Amino acid sequence: MPRRASLIVFLGLAVALVLVTSISAGAAPEVKEKRDEVASAQDRLADIRMEVSAAQAAYNNSLYEMNQLNGQIAQASEDLDAAKKRLAEAQADLEERASQVYKSGNVAFIDVLVGVDDFSEFATRLDLWVRLLGQERAKVEAVEAAKDELAAQKRALTDEREQRVATVEKAIEQRERAEAAEREAEEYLASLNADLRDEIQARQDRQAELAAKKYADIAEPAPVEPTPAPDEPEPAPAPDEPEPAPAPDEPEPAPAPDEPEPAPAPDEPEPAPAPDEPEPAPALDEPEPAPAPAPKVEVEVAQVPVQQPDLQDEQAAAERAAAAEAAARRAERLAEKRAAERAAAREAAEQAAAEQAAAERAAAEKRAAERAAAREAAEQAADEQAAAREARQEARTEAEREAELAAQRAAERRAERKAAEREAELAAQRAAAERAAAQQAADEREAARLAAQRRAERQEAARLAAAQ
Repeated sequence: MPRRASLIVFLGLAVALVLVTSISAGAAPEVKEKRDEVASAQDRLADIRMEVSAAQAAYNNSLYEMNQLNGQIAQASEDLDAAKKRLAEAQADLEERASQVYKSGNVAFIDVLVGVDDFSEFATRLDLWVRLLGQERAKVEAVEAAKDELAAQKRALTDEREQRVATVEKAIEQRERAEAAEREAEEYLASLNADLRDEIQARQDRQAELAAKKYADIAEPAPVEPTPAPDEPEPAPAPDEPEPAPAPDEPEPAPAPDEPEPAPAPDEPEPAPAPDEPEPAPALDEPEPAPAPAPKVEVEVAQVPVQQPDLQDEQAAAERAAAAEAAARRAERLAEKRAAERAAAREAAEQAAAEQAAAERAAAEKRAAERAAAREAAEQAADEQAAAREARQEARTEAEREAELAAQRAAERRAERKAAEREAELAAQRAAAERAAAQQAADEREAARLAAQRRAERQEAARLAAAQ
């Protein structure tokens, strides 16, 4: 009978050990799977944060380039307005010159061309007028070409700005998606950590409940066998021998998912065969000899299992503490590793952002220098154009002065010609008068001669008549 009880107790312990081990073995993969999932989620979160940094950098770069394009478009608009103004001025000058030549200045132009002394001066003045008109026309055509070029450049910059706006919008959407993914990953990681803690705690609770229940169920029939000795109060403590049942709590080190190695500790219940010691229990079937050995045997049996559960509990507690401490250390190391990786990723992202910002600043400075150089070149070109305009104006003024002088000289020559013509007419009149006077004198002399001749003839006739 005692052997049967001992066998039942031993089998119960073995079954409980198998159940606890199987539970631990079955739960450990779940915990390991959770931990792997947490690690994967942390890696994914680090990748997402890198994507967020890259998206933010792309957004900043696109926004910077769009601002640069806006500045270039503004500069192109200013240049286009200036070109339009210059074109209007050139067209006005050309119209004024054409008006002077073909309208109000038509007579002077003819005078300049006609009032010359020789063909060389005529050719020189004609070439001067042609060059002046050609310069005005060339200036108008150059300004028109510059205006068309600036308009084309402005259209190209506007199209490029539209593309940059689309790029910025796309970068904003990408950044928002990355930030949303980062938030989801953080929430998921937090939920995984909470689920992992809850899973470990629940598994520990289940193991404790199952172990307590199994050992309680196994421990109940063991005291039924020794109960037939109701007259012996001393052996009564023996039924308490199942109290070692709490020792099965020793498998609890298994709940530490980080160190599944302690789980084999349940093999320690080997002391369970101690129930074989109650072999003196046969004294229960023979009441007469039982009183002598029973107290000693029962005391020994009670001492062995009572002290052993305490040692097992302490060992189990120490193992659980060591497992918890090791798990905490591993969690700390893992957290430090993840933090170091995140810090390294953050530093890399910050370094990349700093390098990109430096490159952008260098590019901005270069573009600013190029714009300053272009502005200086434009100012120099404007100064040259102003100088050329002044030179043309001076040439125009000189030409006008020369034309006025030529016209004045031509007028003077015309006046001289008219005076000469009047002098010639007067001379002709005087010559005609003189000729008329001479003719009259000649006629008078001829008449006097004829009269003298007739007197002479009459005197001759009178003398002849007197002679007769």
